[in-house]
Amino acid sequence: MWARHPNFLEVVKGSWSFPTIGAGVAKLFEKLKRLKHRLKDWNKSVFGEIFANLKLVEVAASEAERRYDQHPSCGALLDMNRCTTQLNRALAIEEDYWRQKAAWK
Repeated sequence: MWARHPNFLEVVKGSWSFPTIGAGVAKLFEKLKRLKHRLKDWNKSVFGEIFANLKLVEVAASEAERRYDQHPSCGALLDMNRCTTQLNRALAIEEDYWRQKAAWK
């Protein structure tokens, strides 16, 4: 999930390149600890609550489809396509989540 995000490597590089005091294993430990906290914050801000976000985009896509069915227009079609794209992204994130969960067991 993270590896597919376009900013993932920038987040890792930014955290890893930040100066660290110490040497050897102590330096590695500090860098890994800092990276862990940075990735947790980044995950929360970028992906948020996966299931809550999915529910929101499902509702939005359903409403956009209903609006288009009731009043077909270019604007309604564009909105429906935008919502469908967001839904597909949210579904891909959920799929990655479950794939990762299954691999951990």
